[in-house]
Amino acid sequence: MHKLWFVLYKERNLLLTAKQKLRRNQRPMTGSEEFRYIKVKRSMAGIKHVLKERKKIDQILRSAATSEPPVMSSTTSVPPLQQQQFKN
Repeated sequence: MHKLWFVLYKERNLLLTAKQKLRRNQRPMTGSEEFRYIKVKRSMAGIKHVLKERKKIDQILRSAATSEPPVMSSTTSVPPLQQQQFKN
């Protein structure tokens, strides 16, 4: 995942450099370059989202490993750890 991030980072920087050159020459960015830039931004945002989700799950699992065993409540048969995983 890190390798993909750095490939996208390099591509984004190349596109932004080209955009600055075009801006200095008072030319608009072509549609295909603009579309590529948007795709790169979306891909990077997707990677960030996945990493945040992984971090969130890791924190839940670490806190569950250090806490006491879950106590079953009388209203539900799902342990508290599993209930936490589905909260947004």
